[in-house]
Amino acid sequence: MPFALNPTGAGFQLVRAIARMQPGVSRQTAQAELETILQSTLRRGSTKHVVLADWHEEISGGVRRSLLFFLAAVGLVLLIACVNVANLLLSRAAAREKEMAVRRALGAGRSRIVRQLLTESLLISLAGGVAGLALAFWGKDLLVAFISTHLPVVHPIRLDFRVLGFTLALALITGLAFGLAPALQASALRLNQSLREAGRTSASGGRFALRNLLVVVEVALAMIVLIGAGLLFRSFLQARGLDLGARADHVLTLRIDLTPARYPAPLDRSHYFQQALDRIQSLSGVQSAGAAEDLPLAGYGTAGTVEMEGHPDTALEVTANHVTPGYFRVLEIPLLGGRYLNDSDTAGAPEVVLVNQAFLSRYCPRENCVGKRLSSWHTKGAWTTIAGVVGNVVGRIEKDVQPALYFPYAQDPSPFMHLLARTQGDPKSLIGAVRSQLYALDKDQPPDDIMPFEETRSDLASRRVEMLLLVSFATLGLILGSIGTYGVVAYAVSRRVHEIGIRVALGARRGDVVALVVRQGVVLVFVGVLLGVAGALALNRVIAGMVFHVATTDPLTYAGVAALWLLVGLIACYLPARRATRIDPLAALRCE
Repeated sequence: MPFALNPTGAGFQLVRAIARMQPGVSRQTAQAELETILQSTLRRGSTKHVVLADWHEEISGGVRRSLLFFLAAVGLVLLIACVNVANLLLSRAAAREKEMAVRRALGAGRSRIVRQLLTESLLISLAGGVAGLALAFWGKDLLVAFISTHLPVVHPIRLDFRVLGFTLALALITGLAFGLAPALQASALRLNQSLREAGRTSASGGRFALRNLLVVVEVALAMIVLIGAGLLFRSFLQARGLDLGARADHVLTLRIDLTPARYPAPLDRSHYFQQALDRIQSLSGVQSAGAAEDLPLAGYGTAGTVEMEGHPDTALEVTANHVTPGYFRVLEIPLLGGRYLNDSDTAGAPEVVLVNQAFLSRYCPRENCVGKRLSSWHTKGAWTTIAGVVGNVVGRIEKDVQPALYFPYAQDPSPFMHLLARTQGDPKSLIGAVRSQLYALDKDQPPDDIMPFEETRSDLASRRVEMLLLVSFATLGLILGSIGTYGVVAYAVSRRVHEIGIRVALGARRGDVVALVVRQGVVLVFVGVLLGVAGALALNRVIAGMVFHVATTDPLTYAGVAALWLLVGLIACYLPARRATRIDPLAALRCE
């Protein structure tokens, strides 16, 4: 059972272990057994406990909600596409009304008509499923390459029999579900009326009721996806403009995990990292170099509690980070009071610590905390003096800045550190030189994740991927919805040729015809927009965990998306309306 020990506070060690439970053993039983074993090994007065967590949750918990959210977005886009297909089938069934009436008159039963139309819709859906599989085969590698760096584990994704079965089953279900209504409507004919009209166009409102309803539904679904994309987009812009409290440009970062067997003593680790920083600092083009256990936007520190001298009953919740003096120069974190850490803060010197402005605001709002003492983070019963106050640095985008402590690395050396170097030019141009210096120091301690600091901002990078994916889905939904609106309005115009011809013959102006046609479509879009806004408000809790620094009820986003949809709907309605103005009254009247 492999494990690692990570110091997180005075006298405390966190043991991370991986184990496979025996079949039939519940988590509660395993938790109780491990708790019993742990308590039997503790000294009197210790209060350590076991926390048993599912390994699947550990590796996927951070992205599971995002994946489920995107699965829902894909489902909504699929529904929009299916609604479009249903509208197409309804229009096709209406155009074949006389054909179906003749079939009924010749003895075909209603069930026979339904089976024929369902067979046609199933063939269409299966053809779409096969085409989708072909696109997936060629496009899956590109998609995986786009998102894999932001997922904990990505196995090779193959189009196996499970994918094939799921796709075919989904195609059959959608073909049946969205082909049934057109089939039932086409089979429910009044033979005498259908044969007597002999293809006459009609302006009957009841005939278009179902198609109008489907347009409203797809506009509402597309609105929900668009609002979600708009909120993510605004959140991403807010996050990009967020003041980190540190300069991220022109900074090269890398991580080194020292081999414990080669560097077992704290002094050995401290000596190695000091040499590494000196070598990096000596490179041409490097202005300053420093190191830290944790970086901004990556969790930033280990959580724990300390006490302030004179307040033994109050536990101060803080995060802790071990840094070298050059860390503050590299990221240009401002000093607000006292002094920075310096090279004299070594293992033999009195323990000191820097606190951030959030610590000052929460725990010393009316007094200067420089010179006060906190309980030691490393040695039980000892005290640490606050030497200075520095500016706030954002630890995670989704959280407010927490009270933080900065300890001198030399007073508690860790085997793993992030090294940072501020460069005069492009940080990537120094990657080779930095790697060569580290290999020359110890070729058995290779650097990992060597890249510009801006590329390590995983929170922004993952949110960028989420935003781009959802914007892509929303754009597709907008296009499909506008096509559906255009199709219904255009079909309505084609069925009202005779009526429009009479209106034009009686003196209707071109603007009157445009207003008549556009009004019908815009009303449908407006109703869909209202339902979409209501649906987005009802589902805003789903996206709440993915949106930061923007309210899920942001009025600007809702108004902008509604205005966009109304504009797109107006254009989709205007195009067939413009065509309607070109109808020749004589030709339209001959359609009778």
